[in-house]
Amino acid sequence: MAADHLSEKMKNVIWPEFRAHFRSAASAASYWSDLCEFAQITGADLTQAREQDVQAYYRIMTERCEGGEIQQGTLAKKFRELHSLADFMCRRTDAYGLPSSFQDLFYPYLPGLAGQDRYADVAPVEEIDRLLEAAQGDRQAYTVITLLYRVGLSSTEICALKREDIGLYENGAYLAPEGRQEGVYVPEDALQVLESYLEGAGEHPTLFYNRRGDPLNPMYISRMLRRYSELAGIPPCSARKLRSACAYNLFSYEAGARQVAAHMGITKTHVNRYRKKAYKEQLSRAAGRLVRIRVEDPFGREEL
Repeated sequence: MAADHLSEKMKNVIWPEFRAHFRSAASAASYWSDLCEFAQITGADLTQAREQDVQAYYRIMTERCEGGEIQQGTLAKKFRELHSLADFMCRRTDAYGLPSSFQDLFYPYLPGLAGQDRYADVAPVEEIDRLLEAAQGDRQAYTVITLLYRVGLSSTEICALKREDIGLYENGAYLAPEGRQEGVYVPEDALQVLESYLEGAGEHPTLFYNRRGDPLNPMYISRMLRRYSELAGIPPCSARKLRSACAYNLFSYEAGARQVAAHMGITKTHVNRYRKKAYKEQLSRAAGRLVRIRVEDPFGREEL
């Protein structure tokens, strides 16, 4: 990419010194391309960049993601690379004659982008709709898909769920998957599907089970998803893609990285579990209620 908008200092002093740290020509070329792209879009290179320039760059790159021009992982890579260069410059402000106020303006974006990058491989909403439609005749499969997509549980967590892991509190329903140190909020639409399933489920050690009454395993869920993907006429939809879609939806509705991490069970921050009263300031609940996407209950509730 052309370096027309780069300053002489960047082209002749800063970049050559930064470039010297790379062993791979391909890596250097990637950084150079992103540096030139940023300057071309904003009209300023990193020596002159202001906070509003980085905001504008982020907005434009996000729009390209939404338009399908680039992937979420690509956006995260661009910000990581520009952060690395800006951080390099921060440690050499005197040598480069940069003002003492010079900052790495890309760093604040990294936590959220890192989360999105982690869940970049997602199943499109229209494919998930078709998958759910194909599974409507199978209560267990439909409920498993719902827990993957709307609650964000892993296959392993779903296979180990027991009835006693479901709790209703003053502020909503929570699941307590094996190994988690905090509850996972269940959105109202997912709770309706789960309750419909429970009405017809047998009494077995685990919530989900095979024909012999034994607990499911992740391979069973994988085969089930492959079967219904074929019936739906969509590319194979894995548990990982459905779970990633849950996280991606949270990010799309501006849940914070810490909220998403708590909801998906990838944080070391623990919240005490209160069996007898409502969870307070529950991150999972706050994140789960942000997403305005619903899964319909195709089974209906039996009249009592």
